[in-house]
Amino acid sequence: MKKHYLLSLLLPTGFLLLCLLGGCAKRPVSRSPDESVGLFPYRQGERWGFCDRQKQISIPCQYDYVQPFSEGLAKVIRHGSVGFIDTSGREVIALLYDDADAFSEGLAKVKHKGKWGFINRQGQWVIAPRYEAASSFRNGYAVVSLHGKQGIIDRQGREIVAARYEQIEPFHEKRAAVLRNGQWGFVNTKGEEIVPPVYEEVGPFREGLAPVRRNELYGFINRKGKEVIPPQYEEVDLFREGLALVVTDALVGFIDKKGKWVIAPQYDYGGGFHEGLAVVHDKRGYFYINRRNEVVIPGPFEVAFEFINGLAMIRQGRHFGFINHQGEMVIPPVFDDAWHFQFPEYTWVAQNGKYGFINRKGQAILPLKYAEAYLVSKEMAEVKLFNGKTGYVGLHGAEFWDEADAAPQAP
Repeated sequence: MKKHYLLSLLLPTGFLLLCLLGGCAKRPVSRSPDESVGLFPYRQGERWGFCDRQKQISIPCQYDYVQPFSEGLAKVIRHGSVGFIDTSGREVIALLYDDADAFSEGLAKVKHKGKWGFINRQGQWVIAPRYEAASSFRNGYAVVSLHGKQGIIDRQGREIVAARYEQIEPFHEKRAAVLRNGQWGFVNTKGEEIVPPVYEEVGPFREGLAPVRRNELYGFINRKGKEVIPPQYEEVDLFREGLALVVTDALVGFIDKKGKWVIAPQYDYGGGFHEGLAVVHDKRGYFYINRRNEVVIPGPFEVAFEFINGLAMIRQGRHFGFINHQGEMVIPPVFDDAWHFQFPEYTWVAQNGKYGFINRKGQAILPLKYAEAYLVSKEMAEVKLFNGKTGYVGLHGAEFWDEADAAPQAP
C-alpha cells in the first residue's frame, strides 16, 4: 500500500474505491448548504445571483461567482475579491479578501495578503491571518500550516497541537493522526502525543480502534495507544459494526475487537459490513453475507459495493444498477456510471457520456444531458454543461440559469 494515512483502506482489488470505475471525477459533497433559506445560485450569462425554487430572482446577478448559502451567509466573488452576503443580498462582509471558504461552526477561513485567518459573521477577525494554509473548522478544531509545519487550533485561535508535524489529519474519536520524520502517531485534543510516531501507516479511529502498520504488517491499537491486536495481517479495513475485514495469506476474513475470527479467511476479496451485510468475492463472483457467514444475496455480481441508505450499487457487464436488501434489482443495470445514494432519495447516473439524476425507483428527476454532475445537498446539485459553463439544478426539476443559455447536447 502506498498511502500513508488511510481514510479508506484499500483491499486487495481496491474495489471499494469508486475511482476504479470512474466515480472520482464526480466530487462528493464538499459543503453543507442551508436548505432552509430556499435560495439557489442563479446564472445569467456570466453573472451570478440567487433565485427561489420557482426561479424568481431574489438577489440580482451581479457577481462573477457565488456559492450556496452556509450558516445564513453566501460567499460571493467580484473582480477577484471575495466577501459574503446575507439572504437579503446585503454585503455584510465587504469584498476585501483574496479567497475564502464557506462559514463552518460560526467562522470562515479567509485569505488576506497571502495569509489565512478566520472571521466571524460580523466580518471581525477572530484569528488573525498568519497561516500559510488552513482547513475549515470541524468539531471545534482546524488544521493550520505555519513555517512549513502543521498544527491544530481551536475556535479561539489557541494552539492545541504545536505546528511541528509534517502532516496532521482531522480528529476522529478525539484522536488525530500526526506525521513526523516519516512515521505516524496520534495526539489527543489536549495536544498530548499519546502514540509516538513509530508506525509506517495508520488509519482513523473507528469504534474505539485504529489500524496501524509496523514492519509491513497491520494490526489495531486502542485509544490509549495499546496494540490490542498486534500487527500480523497483510491488509485491513476499519472496524464496522463490530467487525473488521483483514487479509491473511491472501484470503479475506473478519475478526472481532479481541482479534478472534468471526468469519475465517476464505474469500478472495471483500468489503466491511454496512447495514448488516458485507460484500465478498470468490470464484463465483461477488455476493453478500451476514455476520454468521450466511449467503444472504447470492448474486453473483461482476462488481458489488456496500449498502448505503438501503441500496447497493452493482455492476453487470459494463453497466451499473442498484439492489435492495432482499437482493431485488430495483434499478436495472443500464448506466455507464453511477454513484451511491449518498442522499437517500437521489443520486447521479450517466449514459453515453451524459449525466443526470434519478430517484430510488430509477426514474429520471433531471434528464441525462450534462457533461458532469455531483450532488451538493439533498435539494441541489452542481452540473457542467457541454458548452463548458457550470450551473446549479434543483432536484425538484429546475435548472437555475437563463433559458437562453440552455446547454447544447453532447456531440
